[in-house]
Amino acid sequence: MDRLRSFFSTANADALLVTHLPNVAYLCGFTGSSGILLVEASSATLFTDSRYTFQAREQVHDAKTAIVAGSLLKAVTETLKRRRGTVRLGYAPAQVSVAQRLALDSQLGKKLRWVDASNAVERLRAVKDAAEPDGPGAVIVFHWGPRSPAARVFVFHWGHPATRSAHDDAYLRPAWCQW
Repeated sequence: MDRLRSFFSTANADALLVTHLPNVAYLCGFTGSSGILLVEASSATLFTDSRYTFQAREQVHDAKTAIVAGSLLKAVTETLKRRRGTVRLGYAPAQVSVAQRLALDSQLGKKLRWVDASNAVERLRAVKDAAEPDGPGAVIVFHWGPRSPAARVFVFHWGHPATRSAHDDAYLRPAWCQW
């Protein structure tokens, strides 16, 4: 999230509206089908509905969670209304619908200035760091020997740290079965 916030100064933005679900998952870990992430200079908030209360609690990192009864976009609008002065909101034009943009414009009026943030998150996703494997995967190890009449199978699996669930406490977690 800190790497994304460096975008704010270069683009002259106060916040970034993230509506594309793969980008939401990358930034805060939430993999539900209904969510909007608002990233501000010192905080981030995931807006989702009550169907995802438990899932958001398990998955979301680096952001607060707001469980919304009603329109997620209206909750985002209310959050932006509380800010002082004009809000320069970064967004990806290919990922924010015309209806979403019109709704924000109608509620915030001259308080809102749109800042093109095309591919800001995608550029971050393209650069892998040392703790981020290329994708989920698994290694299967078969083990049997002369002293063991039963074969053992160990399966090591891993996933992206942003999409691991809370019960995955390590990148590699062995599971095994015996025949």
